[in-house]
Amino acid sequence: MKLWFQAVIVALCCILTGCADRLDLEHTSMILITGIDVSEEDNNDIQVFSKVLQFDEDASKKETNLSNQSKTLREARTNFNSESSGIVVAGKTQIFVVSKALLRKKDLYPYLDVYFRDAKNSNSALISVCDCSIKTLFEYKTPQQPVLTEYIRKLIEFGYAEEITVMTTMEKFHYMRFEKGLTPSITEIKPVKNTIKIMGTSLINSNGKCVELLNFKESALLLLLKNDTTNNMSYLFNLKIPPRDDTIQLNMNMKQGRPKIKTRYRKGKFHFDIRIPLEMEVTEVNVHIDFEKQETKLIRMIEQQLNRDLMKLIHKTQKRKIDPVGMGVYARAQQYNHFKGVQDHWTDAYGDAEFHITTDVKINRYGVIKGFVP
Repeated sequence: MKLWFQAVIVALCCILTGCADRLDLEHTSMILITGIDVSEEDNNDIQVFSKVLQFDEDASKKETNLSNQSKTLREARTNFNSESSGIVVAGKTQIFVVSKALLRKKDLYPYLDVYFRDAKNSNSALISVCDCSIKTLFEYKTPQQPVLTEYIRKLIEFGYAEEITVMTTMEKFHYMRFEKGLTPSITEIKPVKNTIKIMGTSLINSNGKCVELLNFKESALLLLLKNDTTNNMSYLFNLKIPPRDDTIQLNMNMKQGRPKIKTRYRKGKFHFDIRIPLEMEVTEVNVHIDFEKQETKLIRMIEQQLNRDLMKLIHKTQKRKIDPVGMGVYARAQQYNHFKGVQDHWTDAYGDAEFHITTDVKINRYGVIKGFVP
């Protein structure tokens, strides 16, 4: 009886080891980067491109470009299997790129459904917009021949660290797409001569289409409002301090405190009062300034320029009916009854909202030298 019981246990262990669906590495082709573009033949289809890493010892090239025309990404991967020497897997995808031409015409989210629904796919891949055809991007080469996937990933990560763009993963995009008080924002890139450059931050409306591009300065302000800065932010101020007639160019490192945002509802509109504390350090100045005597006036001028720049960004997003900052999240938290009535068309209510922005600047250091070196 004991022998029979032990035999059953051994048999079950052999059956339940989980190796039935084992896939050897040398039999796989791993997708590192995927891009989608408009189809020139059928408006209902998309052109799908992937760079695939092959582990087959007999493969002449370890990295291969695959492309086909499909209706969905899952169909495209099935088609890739017909021309790949290994089974194509997407679980290690690092970068997902969509062409700006496609994003201006169609909602991106339905094409990403397979990434969110299939647990074998990665949600940590970075999403970016490319202001060129995906074919051009995938054929891009430089004399140094960097690996395209790693190059784009580092480009976005370092750009985010320097506060010149955002960094959006699949998981974060899913949240932004379905959060009613927020609209998505993703990095925009473009091949320029012998390099690939970050162009800024692409803003997506509630219909999933690209409607605006923020430059580096505007992207930095967006991160400031979102409280999403990782390091000290470099910011250039162009100031005119009386009685001087010339323009003073002053570069500052800014360390942000947590913004204080209060939401009210009056006369059929949301009113947002935003106060941002900032600690600053002077890193560069183009003319001589007596900082000790001019400090009060200088701080006031810096605050005025920051307030204007921030309001200009807010008005730009209101005009486009997009809320990349996520003011709807604050409206729901502080004025839920009023937000509930407009949550399905929040961006319209956001476009009519009133804003008051105040910055509280404190200059901690003027650099390691005194005065100005001509």
